[in-house]
Amino acid sequence: CCSAVDINHQAGSVGGGRARCSLLTGYTSGTSTLSQWVTVTTVQTAPGSSTANSTRLVIDIDGAAAGTVSQTIWLEGVTLGTNVDTLKTTGVLIA
Repeated sequence: CCSAVDINHQAGSVGGGRARCSLLTGYTSGTSTLSQWVTVTTVQTAPGSSTANSTRLVIDIDGAAAGTVSQTIWLEGVTLGTNVDTLKTTGVLIA
């Protein structure tokens, strides 16, 4: 579904750049702690971009388990909050 690094250029409004990938191995909605799988950071610019205010999502596909492979998704020109539970509740993240 997604490569190791994805950049969504000019994703627009919050939620405009959503990707539905089954990346969360072992995650169970309602019982797992989403922040063990997903971190969200607001950054000045995405790599190779001149667009200010971007968001970086890092998805650890197996959560807190050792030997992790991660997926990084950059949303250019989009500033999201960094609380993954709030982003899930508001429909920005689908988990």
